[in-house]
Amino acid sequence: MREGALGKVVYYAVQAVWFLALLCSLARPAQAYVDPGSGLLLYQVGGSLFAGLLLLLRRRVGKIFGMLSGNTNRDTGGAGPR
Repeated sequence: MREGALGKVVYYAVQAVWFLALLCSLARPAQAYVDPGSGLLLYQVGGSLFAGLLLLLRRRVGKIFGMLSGNTNRDTGGAGPR
């Protein structure tokens, strides 16, 4: 890093620390309620991410095997007519 760039990084780091200290000093206690069923939302998000990753992996693996076998139709997913 050049000398001027390092000075900017230090300046912005100091400004960020001051800003966070100001935010912490002005914080008030939160009056919040968490519904007992709210934890199920985390399971839903996790399940959706898992299903999406499986779909992505299936399509990528299908493309790789399609390229290795010489198949010109690389679209392995989808429910359209064949």
